[in-house]
Amino acid sequence: MFWKRKSKDLVKVLLPGDREKEKVRVRADKFKALIDKGTAKRVYKVLIKGPWPGIKEDYWELSDENVQSHVYNGEVAYAICAFEDGQPNYSLVKKGLWNYMDDIASVMSDPSLSQGEKLTKIKRFAESED
Repeated sequence: MFWKRKSKDLVKVLLPGDREKEKVRVRADKFKALIDKGTAKRVYKVLIKGPWPGIKEDYWELSDENVQSHVYNGEVAYAICAFEDGQPNYSLVKKGLWNYMDDIASVMSDPSLSQGEKLTKIKRFAESED
């Protein structure tokens, strides 16, 4: 059982299983008791860009530090995936950088730019974060 987001006196709960994740609502106090017992955990929606077409969506359990720095509107975090030695490596990123990932990939793969020019362009994207 996973916690998604608190909404007044009810919380949305994602029930894991073979089928699509089913969402239900339960009373917040009952759910807190489940978390305290360790039979449930708090997760956040993560939108992921990687070396595939489109955007993947997943639910991750995040540390309090990551929630504070990377979760937007109390419910969504953004991540990128790069493969290293054939294994996926996921990293949380700020929303502004995530929005520019396609542009950053183009800059990084442009052979006409020097490393310094690439760095300058990427810094501009970072400065324009949401």
